[in-house]
Amino acid sequence: MEEVPVSDVFELPSELEETRSNYRAVVAAMGSPSTPATALSSLSARREALYARLVVLEEQRMHRELIESITDGDLAASAVREAGGTELDALIARRSATRKPLRSVATAEHADD
Repeated sequence: MEEVPVSDVFELPSELEETRSNYRAVVAAMGSPSTPATALSSLSARREALYARLVVLEEQRMHRELIESITDGDLAASAVREAGGTELDALIARRSATRKPLRSVATAEHADD
């Protein structure tokens, strides 16, 4: 079996980055002198839809970052529920928040020596 270098592995772009890219392309097309006037209406509608999606995705990203920064399991679960997450999402957030990184655990164990 042949090893594939990590740099050659395809990584799917995030929905947020893809939506940003599409938004920029639509705005550029709207500002281009070669864009026919008849296309401006559909481009404008597409721009508005992409903008609305960007607002949602940015809000989700901020919620994820906030939840990931919480170290209290119950607080993390509550934040997930308030953001519209399911009970499974809340359970995952609670477990993730209460886990300590291995580096912190190893440092704490050696601090007593």
